[in-house]
Amino acid sequence: ATPADPADVFDGWYDDPSAGTKIGAAGETYDATANVTLYAHYVAAPPTPDYTRTGLSAGKIGTLFVGYATSSYTGATFYELAGKSADGQQITFEEVTGQLEADKPYIFEASADHIDLYYADPSATQVTEANHNGLYGVTTEQHIAASAEIYYFSNNQLYKADAFSDGATDLTVAANRCYIKIAEVPGGVSPKPGRKYISLHMNGGQVATGIEDVQSDNVQSTKVLINGTLFILRGEKMYDTTGRLVK
Repeated sequence: ATPADPADVFDGWYDDPSAGTKIGAAGETYDATANVTLYAHYVAAPPTPDYTRTGLSAGKIGTLFVGYATSSYTGATFYELAGKSADGQQITFEEVTGQLEADKPYIFEASADHIDLYYADPSATQVTEANHNGLYGVTTEQHIAASAEIYYFSNNQLYKADAFSDGATDLTVAANRCYIKIAEVPGGVSPKPGRKYISLHMNGGQVATGIEDVQSDNVQSTKVLINGTLFILRGEKMYDTTGRLVK
């Protein structure tokens, strides 16, 4: 048999031309006990990803902005920036439960060694730069002047971009990456039931922050009143009404 489409891939040998039982794949040995006719079955080739990020590992935190809406993706959980605590010492990201939007930058937590994205419409006009709640995404390399208001991700950690060990005076943001303008991050977070959140703690220096202290819960929020103060319980964590972790 020949494939209906030249792009189809061989699926194996079967005992029926259209259904039946799979006898084996290409190269496998089959010991027949009687005369039998085998039929080659073909299946459609898996789609080619429109974007792939490699060099990852499970638990790796990074940023991503491609400027296209996706129809699907694999290899990571994505989060959008939700807000910061009233004292500005903590920022919170909310899990994305649908597809990625063209005009939103994201952070991700990898679950594999690579991420594959499939665009909803690859022919659409690409969004080349976007900002959502102070998280900026770019599709080409950018150089951002050093500032205490700029934060960036590196090696699974979050840094303030106000000083660099190599003496550089600006931050190089690679293509399809993101950075944070902390002054533009809105205050307060309104937790949604069933969502997962990651909170990053800001320590205000050129020191790794946040990632190693991730607070990550499958959220079912419960409001409680303690000594006249309202708190929100999510999983095993307690937050005040601004979204700041209390306990």
